Amino acid sequence: MTGFFVDLWQIIRKHYKFLISSLLIVVGALIIYDLVFYTTSVYAPKTCAVCHYEKSLVNRWRNSYHSGVSCSKCHDYKPGFFVNVTWKYLTGDYSMHVNPEINDRSCLKCHGEEILKQKITYKENIKFDHTLHVNRLARNIKLHCSSCHNFSTNQSHLSVNDQTCFLCHFQGVAKGQAFPGCPSCHGTPKKIIRHEGFVFDHRTYVKAGITCNECHVNVAEGDGHVKKQTCRKCHIERTAQFNDPAFIHQKHVTENQIECLVCHTPIRHGDIQLVNTLEVQCTSCHQTMHGDEKEMYMGAGAKEIPDRPSRMFLAQVSCAGCHPKLSGIRKKFNRAKDIRQKKQACVRCHGAHYDKMLGNWIVHMNRLVKEVGPKVSRVGDLVKKAKASGKLSPGLQQQYAAALYNFNFVKNGRGVHNIFYAVDLLKSTKRNLEKISKELHAAPPVFHDPILTTRGAFCTTFCHTIVKPPKSVMFEQIDFSHEKHVEKVGLECTRCHSPKRHRQRTITKQECMNCHHREETVSCATCHVYQTELYTGEVKAAGITDEPDVMRASGIGCTDCHDLKDKRKVLISVAEKCADCHEPAYKKILRDWHNDLQQRLTETFVALQSARSSVQTSDLSNVDKRRKMEILDSAAKMYTVLEKGKPVHNPDVANEIMDKINEQIKKIGVESK
Repeated sequence: MTGFFVDLWQIIRKHYKFLISSLLIVVGALIIYDLVFYTTSVYAPKTCAVCHYEKSLVNRWRNSYHSGVSCSKCHDYKPGFFVNVTWKYLTGDYSMHVNPEINDRSCLKCHGEEILKQKITYKENIKFDHTLHVNRLARNIKLHCSSCHNFSTNQSHLSVNDQTCFLCHFQGVAKGQAFPGCPSCHGTPKKIIRHEGFVFDHRTYVKAGITCNECHVNVAEGDGHVKKQTCRKCHIERTAQFNDPAFIHQKHVTENQIECLVCHTPIRHGDIQLVNTLEVQCTSCHQTMHGDEKEMYMGAGAKEIPDRPSRMFLAQVSCAGCHPKLSGIRKKFNRAKDIRQKKQACVRCHGAHYDKMLGNWIVHMNRLVKEVGPKVSRVGDLVKKAKASGKLSPGLQQQYAAALYNFNFVKNGRGVHNIFYAVDLLKSTKRNLEKISKELHAAPPVFHDPILTTRGAFCTTFCHTIVKPPKSVMFEQIDFSHEKHVEKVGLECTRCHSPKRHRQRTITKQECMNCHHREETVSCATCHVYQTELYTGEVKAAGITDEPDVMRASGIGCTDCHDLKDKRKVLISVAEKCADCHEPAYKKILRDWHNDLQQRLTETFVALQSARSSVQTSDLSNVDKRRKMEILDSAAKMYTVLEKGKPVHNPDVANEIMDKINEQIKKIGVESK
């Protein structure tokens, strides 16, 4: 064996010049070969089609917006690429599945990074924000430009493939739902729609709080699952990691830019199934009965009053939803009138106390009808006398006809089916009766019920004496106390809310300030709870006590930095205060603090949402999921303090809280970025 190496060494020494020359010639030939192919791909892209059997891809490129861009501009070839490909071809060591990789840098060479900050409209009404898809994890997956802009469709080369969108937004979510919600893409719908003979405005439904899936029962078809045999198209018996989606997506999407539909089955998105209107159930039993009740429920058909559908009707609750005995039972119809059954129907959907609310509605609606009825008859007598004496004008006669019609509509249609509309009708009746009496020089009827005479009595009389409003709510990042403002100060509901639309807020933040910022006796902490927690360093949600901001520790109060009369943006006015006390450079320091802290807060939010998504889509047991979600809920409470209280009020404590949030995320096995 030793003799062999000795002989070999002798040959090398004897012919070393020839061997080195041969080696250089071979290496040079390979380099020239590689350069020739690279050059032709740059200046004559059609030569790529000579080897590629996917002629359709080349044809799509030729007819696309990128037809003037050479292959190498997008496909980032590394040195030796063509030599390597040729060797694989000659030896047969290649796959028939072409997986071209397009580096994000290649796209950004032409399009520029500013495109990643743009919000665009896609296909007429889809609002798309690149920053939500590229600069952060999308459902815990790092996407690339080519994840959405690919060539798996029969459309133009590198066009957006809708199927990729549908996979991310619909896989693993409940029927009729989307991640992270329909408005994230579609915004608030504004179209007037006709469905099964019923015309309606989407905006009415949205304002009423109706969710999309209450009408659009199913908007996606298919589940986007991955078949095991799909893996075997590329891998031989390599399915050990099949149930580890994080690993699979990291290797296939993030690292190798493989398109979603190579593995996933497609999901179709559209109006797969819409609900039927309540007419289907009602008219199947009742062709001519309950016309007034039906129109009252629909909020249509009154005189001089605009339509106002019941919120239950808008939610597509049929008659049988509240009258359970109506379903399939025509005999013994009196059972449907059993008030206990109706009350139980309220509790089933809305929860405790709503059974008492129904009884309250019935009592007060009957009381209103009893009060208005005699006055309608009394004014009716005046109209008859005026008509007999020839003193009744056509206008007054028309007004009385409207008043009588609306009153009977409420009486016969049972106003409890739509209390908002019923009260509107009775108020209209009241106004007409008063006008007629005045025109006929008679004493106007006197109404005593506060529901008809005041703006705020409706809310407390019908509903909120039974179901109390929440003691406090968040309004414009302020912890607003219903209890203080209603029970102690005595404000009416309509001071802040619309008397026409339930729960619609009409008050503005400036109107609040007109009272609160005028009274020096009102403590800032009364409204600005989270800001106070941060500034004083007393954050219960994070278990932090006695860690005040350095300004607080120095005795600086809220109004020392916040000028209540300055109408400019808070950051601008406060920055000037910094400069007044310190030096001009502190203006920039404040902005830097704010921007850095907000940036970290955004990253914390992304990590928190990614962790939630990972837990929800995991294969953990329900017990383990619940335990992990409790940990994340605790972290979310700490995040809320920062989001509402603004980290800049105490940067040290804010960073400490964000550290704690990330520790909570690590506890459930999800690393934050």
